[in-house]
Amino acid sequence: MKTLLSLLSIFVLLSAGCTVHEYKVIGQEVHIYFKDKKAEKVYVLCSLDEYTPRQAIHSGAGIWETVFPSDEEFKYFYLVDDEVLVPACDMKEKDDFGSENCVYNPLLGMR
Repeated sequence: MKTLLSLLSIFVLLSAGCTVHEYKVIGQEVHIYFKDKKAEKVYVLCSLDEYTPRQAIHSGAGIWETVFPSDEEFKYFYLVDDEVLVPACDMKEKDDFGSENCVYNPLLGMR
C-alpha cells in the first residue's frame, strides 16, 4: 500500500503542468522534489547550511531533487534561474528581509 501511495504521489507530481513542490521522507532523509519544466537551474537555500546555495539534481521531466536530513527542523526557499521562489507550503516563517521561508518540521512533516 505504501508503495502504491508513493507511486501515486510521484505520478501526480510528474503530471502537473505548473510549478509543484512535494517531499518524501525516506529513512533519515527528506527528499524535496520541485517541478518546473522551464527551469534551467534550481538551487535550494536552507538554514541547515547557512543558506549556502545547494544545487538541485535534475532528474528529467522538469523534476529537481534535493536531499536533507529528516530529523532537524529547517527553513528553505528556492533560487530558480536566479529568481527567488518561495513555493506554496503550509508552514512559513518571515525572514529578516521582509520575505518568507518555508519551514520543514520533522514532527509535522513538510508544512
